[in-house]
Amino acid sequence: EAAFLDSKDRLWFGTIIGVTVYDPAPEVKTEGLARPIIQNVRLDLQAVDWSRRKDSVKAWFPVPVNPVLDPEENNIRIEYKAVSLTNSNNIRYKYMLEGIDEDWSLPTSETQITYPALPSGAYTFRVMAGTTDSGWNPAAAQFSFNITTPFQQTWWFRLLMALLIVGFIYSVMRFRINSVERQRRILASK
Repeated sequence: EAAFLDSKDRLWFGTIIGVTVYDPAPEVKTEGLARPIIQNVRLDLQAVDWSRRKDSVKAWFPVPVNPVLDPEENNIRIEYKAVSLTNSNNIRYKYMLEGIDEDWSLPTSETQITYPALPSGAYTFRVMAGTTDSGWNPAAAQFSFNITTPFQQTWWFRLLMALLIVGFIYSVMRFRINSVERQRRILASK
């Protein structure tokens, strides 16, 4: 019974050392900007134990740091989330995958995005979070990764194939020329 609400909506508390008052009127409510985090990265929609791979993993979430993926590991789902202590139901996200997307996506409440059949290359996924009250947090969470080039698309494989094709054509032509010369000698000797 050591608390009292006065006519000006101030709360008075009686304590052992005296009385204290809380006045909510001068309190300024500030909306903290929602800060996004990357929570998980899946390959082919399957969970990956990144700690079993050679990639290093972030401390709090099972997200690899700058992984190098094989060419067949090019279907990626990135899961993200943001926390707002005052407006968690109205968080929206904008994202982009540098190397694929030209600009930020339209705002969405979705907390995951799937990129199927990515070509080889270096990518950085970025996601921003915001609320209708506080606006967008310019500090985007990011996840960088690299998809290696399939060996059949490397320059040395293409050069090897070109040399093999040229060598095959040369062999066929030599065989045909030798065959025609042999037939001509046979006809000339008759």
